[in-house]
Order: sequence, then structure tokens, then C-alpha cells
Amino acid sequence: MTRRATAFVLIGLGVIIGMTSITGWIRADVTSIKGVTQVVATGLQIAPLAGAGALVLLAAGFALFFAHTWGSRVICGVAALASLAVIVSMGRLFLADPERVRDVFLSATSGTGDVAELVTMPAIWVGLTVSILAFTLSIAGVFFAGRWKRPPQRFDPARQSIPTDSRMRAIDDWDALEHGADPTE
Repeated sequence: MTRRATAFVLIGLGVIIGMTSITGWIRADVTSIKGVTQVVATGLQIAPLAGAGALVLLAAGFALFFAHTWGSRVICGVAALASLAVIVSMGRLFLADPERVRDVFLSATSGTGDVAELVTMPAIWVGLTVSILAFTLSIAGVFFAGRWKRPPQRFDPARQSIPTDSRMRAIDDWDALEHGADPTE
């Protein structure tokens, strides 16, 4: 697992979580004055933390391209916390009692009427699975960041060659004279 691969996978997982959070998570038939209407609540309505976690994973993936060893560990740690928050926000819908889920659904949608059977849609399952993968990858990144190669530095002084051109030597001689040193010695 390399830094580049980890960054690309984090970006991809962040996009998938973001896409699943804007689609419908829970669907139900709501009875109101107008009759029976099918209402869908999206992930951003029910658990806004899922969209925020997706953005953090995207930012962490892009930042990972530029970070060094300890920076990579911090970035992967932040990505792990963000994916854990997404897991908790999605998981609490599954572990909550049905009345609580019904109340969340009503507050996210119309707020009125009787709700028939609530149906969870596949997007929430995909988002939860991808969040678990993002958490696992981020934790692995924290531990493996020390083995990743350091990204090349464009202006690294060790990589710059000192020109041996005679014109540069003449300029260095003038600089030596300015500082009061004899360049012939």
C-alpha cells in the first residue's frame, strides 16, 4: 500500500459516501390530507454528518499527496475519525428503535401524517459498508505511513546542483570582495 494508492482510494470512498448520502435512505408511504404519498428521506436530511464525513475524506485524500510521514499519519487519523463519525451516524439508525426512526423520518420530511411501514433503501447499506472500508484504510494508513516514500521536493537543496560555470565563479569572486575576503586565496 503506497501513499498514492491510499490517497486515490480515500478520494474514491469519499465520493461514494457523498453520492450515497444525497440519495434516498428511507422510504415510506405517508398518509396526509392529500392522501397517501410516497416520501423519501435522503441521507443529508437524516444524518448530515455523512455528507460532512465524505468531504473530510475527500480533503484528506488530496492532502495525502503532499504530506510527509507525520503529516500522513495525522491526515489518516483525521480520515479515520471522520469515517468513524459517518459509521456512528448511519449505524444509530439501524440500532435505534423503530419509533425513533419514524420520528426522525417525520422530522426530516413532512412532519405530518401517519407513516406506514418504513423501508430502508440500499444506499444506506452501501454507504455504511464504504464507511467501514474507509475507516479500515485510514487506520492502516496511520500505521503504514512510516514506510511510505517521502514525496519529492522540488526545491530541496540536496537535489540542486551547484553550477560550475565560470561566470558563476566570477560572481562568487565579486561577492567575496564585497565581504572583504580575498578571492584569490
